[in-house]
Amino acid sequence: MADRNMNEELEQLREDLNSLREDMSALVDAMRETGRERGRAAYERARGRVDSARESLDREIEEKPITSVLTAFGIGFVVGILLDRRH
Repeated sequence: MADRNMNEELEQLREDLNSLREDMSALVDAMRETGRERGRAAYERARGRVDSARESLDREIEEKPITSVLTAFGIGFVVGILLDRRH
């Protein structure tokens, strides 16, 4: 009788563990999908900001071409000096 109860409890434990595995698998899948959705949303927000910044920069360059060229030259000059000091 004790062996029968022990076997029934072991079988119930196996079933519970299998059920737990299935639930955990479903939970992991749901979390993965949520992560993908959040990643896509973050990517779209970042892309929108980059596009907006690029358009703003393009507009600024068109409005002030000489200032833009001089600014780019100055930045390149400073970066060149900084990189040259590292060697």
